[in-house]
Amino acid sequence: MSGKTHVYLERTSPKGGRFIGRCPACGQDGLVPGQMNDPCPVGNTSPESPVVQAIVGPPEAVVGDVYESRDTQYEPGRRIEVIEVLATCVKARCVTNPRRPSRVGTVTEISHSTLRTKWRRVEGDPR
Repeated sequence: MSGKTHVYLERTSPKGGRFIGRCPACGQDGLVPGQMNDPCPVGNTSPESPVVQAIVGPPEAVVGDVYESRDTQYEPGRRIEVIEVLATCVKARCVTNPRRPSRVGTVTEISHSTLRTKWRRVEGDPR
């Protein structure tokens, strides 16, 4: 199975300048955004591929985990439950939102880095 190959370029050039990156699967350097669909010698480099998973590492979130927003000013008490874990993000359903009750039940995608920095795991899930 082969997928799009250089879709997940890692930037190697300084921000603010021209984008130059490398393919995380095969290590090819000096790539520009126009080369994102070039074939990769490694093969499937979609986010779900074993090669990308080995490089990026497994996601930390687990289906069923409940997280609470660290944002105490705008969304105190907001909680989400992870319903699907993808390579680059998680899909989560809002289970509690005291300030915006109409959002309970809505599904959103949250990147793994945002989940680590802006949310905290709730132990014991006291919904």
